[in-house]
Amino acid sequence: MHLIYIDESGDSGIITGKKKIGTEFYTLSALIIKESYWLTTLNSFIEFRRFLKDEYKIPMMSELKATDFINNSGPFSTLGYTDKMRMNLYKMALKKLSRLEGIKTWAILFKKREWEKKYPKLDIFQTSWQNMIERIERFTTKLDERCIVFPDEGRDEKIRSIMRQLRRFSRPQAHYKKTTLKCNAELVLEDPNIRESHNSYIIQFTDYIAYAASRAVYQKPLCGEKYWDYLGDIRDDSVNAISRKTERKDLKFGIAIKP
Repeated sequence: MHLIYIDESGDSGIITGKKKIGTEFYTLSALIIKESYWLTTLNSFIEFRRFLKDEYKIPMMSELKATDFINNSGPFSTLGYTDKMRMNLYKMALKKLSRLEGIKTWAILFKKREWEKKYPKLDIFQTSWQNMIERIERFTTKLDERCIVFPDEGRDEKIRSIMRQLRRFSRPQAHYKKTTLKCNAELVLEDPNIRESHNSYIIQFTDYIAYAASRAVYQKPLCGEKYWDYLGDIRDDSVNAISRKTERKDLKFGIAIKP
C-alpha cells in the first residue's frame, strides 16, 4: 500500500492575449510514501519543524509554504531573515526529503501558453489531474499494490469526479500507436482524502516539491533548477520514460513536461 499526497504550484487559469494573467505553468507534484514508512516520514517532518522553531523562531503550528521562503512572507515576514538564510532553509527542507527511505516523487508541469495555442478551450485543471491519476494507475499496476490519494484542499468535487471516472473508464491515448489503452485506476482506493495544508506537514512538504519542479523549468533569481536537484534519488525518472525516447530538449529528471 502507498499513500500519495498531491499538491499544486501555479494556477490552472488560462493566459489570454499578450497580457500575462496568472502563472505560465500549472504543476502537480506527488509525494508517494510506502505505508510502512509513513510514521517515519511524518516524524522527520516534525523534527524539521521543531528545528525551525528552536533555531529560527518559526512556530510549529504556522503553515509554511514554499513561496514563503522565496517571498519573505508567512511566518518569515516579521523575522528579518535575509534571502540567503531563507533559501538555505528551503534547501535544507528539500535535502531532508532526499535522505528519507520509502518515498518517491514526481511532478507534471503544463506549459500553459503552448497548450493554449493548440487547444484554446482546454481545461488545464481537468487535464492535469487526469494525467496524474493515469500515472498513479501505471505506478500501482506495475507494483500490483493499492494506494490512497491525499490531495490538498480546493476543488474537491472536481477531483472526486475525475478519480471516480478514471477508476471505471480510463482510455489514455497510446503514445506510439493510434489507439487507446484500457487503464482503469482500480488500485486507487476510495475517494480522494482531502487534506488542509495548514494541518498537514506532509502536504506542506509536497508543496515544496511542486514549487521546486516549477522553478526547474521557469527559473527565478532566487530559485532555479538546482533546488529540484536537491531532491536527489527520490525523484522517479519513470515519469520521463517517453520524453527520453523522443529526446526532448526540455527533459527534466522526474518532471513530465506538457507539451
